[in-house]
Amino acid sequence: MFPPVLKITILLALLSWLIIPIINDARAKRRERENRKESEATAKENRRLEFVRFLKQWKTEVELFRHPTHIGTVGSHPVEIKYREKVPDFISAIHQAHIAFGNGQFDALTKRLAGLDGKDFNQGNPRGVILEAIDALLKFAEKT
Repeated sequence: MFPPVLKITILLALLSWLIIPIINDARAKRRERENRKESEATAKENRRLEFVRFLKQWKTEVELFRHPTHIGTVGSHPVEIKYREKVPDFISAIHQAHIAFGNGQFDALTKRLAGLDGKDFNQGNPRGVILEAIDALLKFAEKT
């Protein structure tokens, strides 16, 4: 009926018609997976850099802060008041950056900075206490 060469040609054509889409699909899935990993890595790095930027900005604000002519809350140092105003923004930044760091040391350093209280500030140098905590976290964030 059909010559053997034609049978082989038809068989190969049918096989290629079935196999080529499977191969192309596998390649596309691999590319998507690689792109996703690359995007995740870029997102982590961007969050890390944004967190470092936030810390540097906060450090500069604390360093440059000068006492106002009037003191708001009786018994609180003005730098402490300024610190407490920034803590909610810091907590928000922690949530954004946690994916980039997400380990025990990051958690410990952020809890230290977010949890400064009267005992820490009563050491006589509230600005130094805040800057010390920021510097420790910055050192960690920049090397990660």
